[in-house]
Amino acid sequence: MKLEFTKVSPSGNITILIWSDVPRSEHAKIANQLMDSTYHLGAEQVGYVESSPNPKAIAHLQMMGGEFCGNATRALAFILVEKKLPNILINNNIARFYLSVSGVEEPLKVEVECDHKQNPISAKVQMPIYHELNSVCQKDDVTLVSLEGISHIIVDNGKIPFNQEDYKNDFIKLRDDLALQEQEAVGVMWKTLKKDASISMEPVVWVKNTDSYYYETSCGSGTIALALALAKQQTNTYQEFKIYQPSGKYILAIVERDENHFLNAYIKGEVNMIAEGFCFV
Repeated sequence: MKLEFTKVSPSGNITILIWSDVPRSEHAKIANQLMDSTYHLGAEQVGYVESSPNPKAIAHLQMMGGEFCGNATRALAFILVEKKLPNILINNNIARFYLSVSGVEEPLKVEVECDHKQNPISAKVQMPIYHELNSVCQKDDVTLVSLEGISHIIVDNGKIPFNQEDYKNDFIKLRDDLALQEQEAVGVMWKTLKKDASISMEPVVWVKNTDSYYYETSCGSGTIALALALAKQQTNTYQEFKIYQPSGKYILAIVERDENHFLNAYIKGEVNMIAEGFCFV
């Protein structure tokens, strides 16, 4: 099968976008082939670009396991602006439009910042949060954050140290202790709050349909999950967090809240093209 692809790096989270029509029943199998860095393109995740069933959205992103991915959504928004599609308008160097994404019921608002030549620089996406504060709940030494399409477990790296050589076993124990085996996707974010007030994390994500465990170089939904956990502890109505990823780059997380609810959440960061063309599976 010949597939048109784009390989892209949203804040270091290597992603393959497939533009060719592929039956959804084949998504997981083909994604596993494409992600193999020895025999194929190599990536941490794969998304398939489709026509959106929602007229509000200009395209649909179907992730390999039907999960939601914030970084892949940012990547698609960036590439669509790069392609200079006639139905994307750029005003004051910002392109604003909507995308529908697997794992999420309603289309998400995206913003792509451009330079003076209307070339994209960075991408921002609205995140599909639950507005109740109890969507972030403390359970012993971990915090569980529920999002549409994925759940994240936040752990303190000082209390439960991240072991890069054996993270899979640690991940499975944390996931199974919280009975999350039937979720579409689960992440564990090992957070580190440093003395200089900077924040970093080590993200591992499991996708049920592909049964893949990836120590990701960057994780958008995990970033907003960590930001929500931090924002719940404060009362400011507008909060920004620079959260550094294993790639060395950071994602800016923005949380808006009132006394009783989370109102909105966004992630923003750079996106870099790596390759595009055709591949065979």
